[in-house]
Amino acid sequence: MQQSLSQLPQREVPVFSGDVLAYRSFIRAFESVIEKKTNSDQDKLFYLEQYTSGEPRDLVRSCEHMRPDKGLKEAKRLLQYHYGNELKIATAYLDKALKWPQIKAEDAKGLKTYALFLIGCKNTMTDVEFMEEMDNPSNMRTVISKLPYKVRERWRNTAFDLQARQGRRARFEDLVGFIDWYAQVVNDPLFGDIQDVNPDAKAKPVAKSAKKNIKGANFATGVTPIVKEDAKSVKEIQKTAKSTGTLERTCLYCEKAHALNSCEKIKEKEHPERIQFLKNK
Repeated sequence: MQQSLSQLPQREVPVFSGDVLAYRSFIRAFESVIEKKTNSDQDKLFYLEQYTSGEPRDLVRSCEHMRPDKGLKEAKRLLQYHYGNELKIATAYLDKALKWPQIKAEDAKGLKTYALFLIGCKNTMTDVEFMEEMDNPSNMRTVISKLPYKVRERWRNTAFDLQARQGRRARFEDLVGFIDWYAQVVNDPLFGDIQDVNPDAKAKPVAKSAKKNIKGANFATGVTPIVKEDAKSVKEIQKTAKSTGTLERTCLYCEKAHALNSCEKIKEKEHPERIQFLKNK
C-alpha cells in the first residue's frame, strides 16, 4: 500500500486568497497533504501561512506569537469563521449565480462554463445549509434569464412537461440537469456548431438609383450594371452635357450630327472605356 502511494504524483495545496467558494477545497487539501505528514504544530502553522495570501495570511500571522498548538487551533478557527461559514458559502454561490453575465446566443463555451458552476451549486446543496434558496422560484427565474432566448424557450417546455406528467414543479436540480444537457448538445464536436459558415456573405443588391441611371443611358444597355460611383458620374456628366447642349446637337464621341446615346461607335466600346471617355470630357 505504501509503495502504491509513493508512485502517485505529488499532491499540491492551492494558495488560499480569500475566495469563500474555494475555502473548503483548500482546507481539505491542507489537512490531507500537510497536516498528516507532520506532528509539529509549529510546522503546520508556518505551512498554513505559506499557503495563504492577503487577509487569510494576516489572520494566520496574528496567531504566530501564541503557543504553537493554540496558535494553530486559533488560526484554523479564524479561517473557518471568516471563510467556512455555511451561510457565507451559500450566499456567495447564490450571488455569483444571480449576477452571472448574460450568455449570448450560440455561445457554447459560455453556456458550458455556467453549467459547470451550477453543477457545483447543486452538489454543494447536499452538504451546506441555506443552499435551498437556489430552489426558490424567483431565484430560478433569475438563473434562467441568463440563458439565450432559444434555451429559455426550450426550458419552458421542459418545466411544463414536468408539471403536466409528474404533477410537480421544476426544481433547481432539474434546471441544472437541463442546462448541463443543453451545454453538451451545443458543444458536440460534430454537430454542435450549426451557425452559417459566413452569415455576412450575402449578395448586395444594386442600388435603385444606379438601376435608374443605367436605364436612362441607352448606350449602356446589355453591359455589366454600373456601380454607384459610376452611375453617379454618368448622371453628372449627362447633366453637364445637357446644360451645354452637346448631348442633343453633336455627338461628343464621333462629332457627327446625332445624340451621344445614339452613337453606334461608342456602343462598340467596352463599358470601362466609355466611362473613362465621358469622365475625360
